[in-house]
Amino acid sequence: MSTYKVRCAWEDGAWVVTSTPKRRGVHTQCKRLDQVQARIAEAAHLMTGESIEDIRVEIVEITGSPVIEKAMAVRQRREAAAAAAREAERETEKVIGAARSAGFAYRDIGTLTGISHQRAQQIAGPETAKARTGRRA
Repeated sequence: MSTYKVRCAWEDGAWVVTSTPKRRGVHTQCKRLDQVQARIAEAAHLMTGESIEDIRVEIVEITGSPVIEKAMAVRQRREAAAAAAREAERETEKVIGAARSAGFAYRDIGTLTGISHQRAQQIAGPETAKARTGRRA
């Protein structure tokens, strides 16, 4: 499997795609970024004879418009927010388990963690609910 690292530049309403110096000579154009993989794979196949299925493309740089920089910054922020949300979910699960073990009701857990008491009970799972039977949720 070969990896082609490419640079994409927005020029006159189209993406101009060029390979990095390690793989000189592989160039193409396309209307959308989601077409880069197929276009570079096709160009590399024509130049080298490699199987299209064995060609992987990695975009290493995107330039050509001030909007691109803003879009990439937004993307990074969205990815960071998603990672933070996953971490918060893991921590919430731990806190709910500890709170149930300490005898807290689901309504209190919900209030403390900022989620509904129903969501707290869902996250706790059926094992925790069964273990606490006899106590009011």
